[in-house]
Amino acid sequence: LNYIAVVVKEDDIHKYNERLNEITKGYKLKPVKTGENIRKNGFFIYELPANTPEKERQAIQESLHNLEFVALCAPILKLFDQNATLLTDSIIVRFKGHVTKDQTEKIAKRYGLSFLRTIPYAGNAYQYVLKETVSYKILDICEQLVDSGLVEYAEPDLWHTVEDDAITPTDFLFPEQWDHPIINTSDAWQTLADIDVNKTFGDPT
Repeated sequence: LNYIAVVVKEDDIHKYNERLNEITKGYKLKPVKTGENIRKNGFFIYELPANTPEKERQAIQESLHNLEFVALCAPILKLFDQNATLLTDSIIVRFKGHVTKDQTEKIAKRYGLSFLRTIPYAGNAYQYVLKETVSYKILDICEQLVDSGLVEYAEPDLWHTVEDDAITPTDFLFPEQWDHPIINTSDAWQTLADIDVNKTFGDPT
């Protein structure tokens, strides 16, 4: 996608409309019309000029990210009318059990990744940050890590919009749990919530 998203920090997003449009106009970015839910989440979507060089794209992102009211400026992975998913500079990597700590450090250094934290409950897993402006390159790094044969999985840490009428658990790993969309768990939780909000996630009786 030739789009980037700017996510503002404040709840009152409307006061940034004019200022952002003025700044982005200087970079020849075109505002993309989106559904109300995307704006409610503080996301502003812009289309870059065709054939924008990668270095220029990264310079624009970095400049926008450094604005005092901006939480994130990043490429878009998925864009729908009411929802969007953005890349971040973070990835989760689970190495195979035999891979030592020294090996993980060397592998991370090879790909320009900086250690952020361990994830003890996920086995030999770590969260890393890419030492450069967020780009689609992080997807290539994930693929190369898996292809190395030393990694169980490597996944980008994504930033999603949320909907007020959707049941979203507080578990931060929920977006990574692929089985819920298949069995429509959220719809089941919504049905229970409509009956009795206290039984949203079920009831032992």
